[in-house]
Amino acid sequence: MRMRYHGSCSLSSLVTFYSDVTGLRPLSLDHSSLKTMGNSSNLAKLGDTEEENCPFSWARSSEKMLRQETYLALASTFGLLRLIYISLPMLLTCARCAWRRQIWNSSLMSLWEHPLAHLRRAMQVFNALKEGCKRSNLQEG
Repeated sequence: MRMRYHGSCSLSSLVTFYSDVTGLRPLSLDHSSLKTMGNSSNLAKLGDTEEENCPFSWARSSEKMLRQETYLALASTFGLLRLIYISLPMLLTCARCAWRRQIWNSSLMSLWEHPLAHLRRAMQVFNALKEGCKRSNLQEG
């Protein structure tokens, strides 16, 4: 059986509600310890009033959200992980394309950094091709 308390937040009314619902009598304490307990609960309550008054659950602290709305936190985590799982192949493809583009740009940059060396190498290749054609014509004729 579940019971919900809707009365005032004073310590004596809470003790009365507890004893009515459970049938157990509380231990009798001296009045100074009751006042100390009441003051400490008031201090804790003052710190939480700002968060309790907030109508949005996502605006509260993450610890409180995990304690109060565990299923919402688990569902959010599951949704985030599923989104990562679905988008991961596309992200890997984009990363590969970016990597290839970077490699291509770096090879072009090396071409611009040493243009004379590459130009001389190209001239040597073309000269070798021309010399081969001249030799074959001389041997035939």
